[in-house]
Amino acid sequence: MVAQIIKQAKVNTIITSGTGLYEVSHREERCRVDIVSSTCTCRMWELSGIPCKYAINALRTIRLKVEDYVHACYKKSANIRAYQVMLFPSAYIRAYQVMLFPIPDIKH
Repeated sequence: MVAQIIKQAKVNTIITSGTGLYEVSHREERCRVDIVSSTCTCRMWELSGIPCKYAINALRTIRLKVEDYVHACYKKSANIRAYQVMLFPSAYIRAYQVMLFPIPDIKH
């Protein structure tokens, strides 16, 4: 997914506004990127946890690795932690506790 966004990140006009602050513009679009707080005014970075095309342009300008700014939930270590506990399926559907609706009769 990051690779797709990197392809969308064309060379834009980038203005440094301060430490970690950038204004990235492409044609009529203009966004403010804050590298320190991992935010952009397009809001895609905050919503997805993956730097948007504007943030990628800002990160590349200062020669930082985009992968270092992807949220930790997308990293391999998070995936390994999430699936380290083995879950065993129940062999019989009626072994589950009925919470809201009765289990329909299933005839095989």
